[in-house]
Amino acid sequence: FLVNDRCYFVDLPGYGYAKAGKDERREWAGLGDGYVRGGGERAWVVLLVDGKVGATPLDIEAFRYLASLGAGITIVATKMDKVPSTKRAKALLEIRRTLSLGEDIHLIPVSADSGDGMKELWSTIMLNLEASTR
Repeated sequence: FLVNDRCYFVDLPGYGYAKAGKDERREWAGLGDGYVRGGGERAWVVLLVDGKVGATPLDIEAFRYLASLGAGITIVATKMDKVPSTKRAKALLEIRRTLSLGEDIHLIPVSADSGDGMKELWSTIMLNLEASTR
């Protein structure tokens, strides 16, 4: 989606549970690669990680790949309402550890069902959109 004739907001297919053939997934990967590379230093990616499941080997691979391209990255831990409140901090620490996230990488816990974290996510999106159009 072209936003305000200044920047693109792109929703790429997921990679974890996609029911598609290898050729189609390869095509999706090329599409995503083109968008990130085409954005240059201004490329910024929101990487969704299932908060209940934790970071998977595919999440690790995606994060490392995006980082190798120099993209700005924000990690969003989704479905946090499915994680018991007493275990949420530990789940987030485990995602941070598994992905070897530095302090410079933003990790936002969210729940689309309860709305928790959505305000912070939208604020982060708006800040990055403003920065990318300067």
